[in-house]
Amino acid sequence: MRLPAKTYLPAALGLVGVTLLALLVPSATADPRATGAADLAASTPSPGNPDPTVPTTSNPTSTWIPNTTWAPNPPCTTTTTPTPPPQSGPTGPRPTAPTLPPTTPTAPTLPPSTPTLPPSTPTLSTTTPQSPTVTSVPHPPGENIARGGYAAASSSFPGYQPARVNDGNTDTALSCLTSWTNDAAQPVTDFPAWVSVRWLSRRSVSRVVLWTTVSYELRDFDVQVLNPSETWWDTVATYNYNRATLLTVRFTARETRGVRVLAKVGPSHQPAFARINEIQVFSR
Repeated sequence: MRLPAKTYLPAALGLVGVTLLALLVPSATADPRATGAADLAASTPSPGNPDPTVPTTSNPTSTWIPNTTWAPNPPCTTTTTPTPPPQSGPTGPRPTAPTLPPTTPTAPTLPPSTPTLPPSTPTLSTTTPQSPTVTSVPHPPGENIARGGYAAASSSFPGYQPARVNDGNTDTALSCLTSWTNDAAQPVTDFPAWVSVRWLSRRSVSRVVLWTTVSYELRDFDVQVLNPSETWWDTVATYNYNRATLLTVRFTARETRGVRVLAKVGPSHQPAFARINEIQVFSR
């Protein structure tokens, strides 16, 4: 059935207003603390749940707690490092580190950099060197001292060695087996030739015996003994125009270590050659 709009419009508006009023009145008369208690209960953490943002299922409550001084827990990112207990070894606490000496080493004491030099002027010794002392060796009477010595010569003709003059052979024959002769390259008339016998220790000498070659006797010569300083020879006898094969030379006794024959001129038919077959030396 169709009703006219103007007739029922006021009644419809009145019905809507009554319905809204019925809905609003119960809400206004409710206890306002109920809503606050419910919100506080939802935000208060339980003893077993420290984080209020995580829901809990143990013993929920909607009782209102009038505590206005509650503070939240520290942030979860903050951690507290516990202090470790003191460590102990098997027999007690760990020993402390020993005290070390200073790390800077002590420099060694060095000697003076400037060496001590000796005096620039050397000290000269004023001591006069002494000549070696040679003791005269006693010998039995009649001993041929030359036999124990060694012979030398200014030169030698091939085969006529100076050792022939003290080998104990007094043979006066013309032979290289019995005599010494100077070298032809050094003739006696141009270069005085000599032959000597020396021994190791000083001996007292007063007699010399000479043997020359038969028919080739040495004409001019000197008999000499070695000076005690041993730097020169002392002449004890001089012979000129000799024609004898055997000669004995006597002189005042001398301490010496050698005897020498200095040849000047040979035989008349061979004046450039000097021949000595044997030399004997005695103390008296």
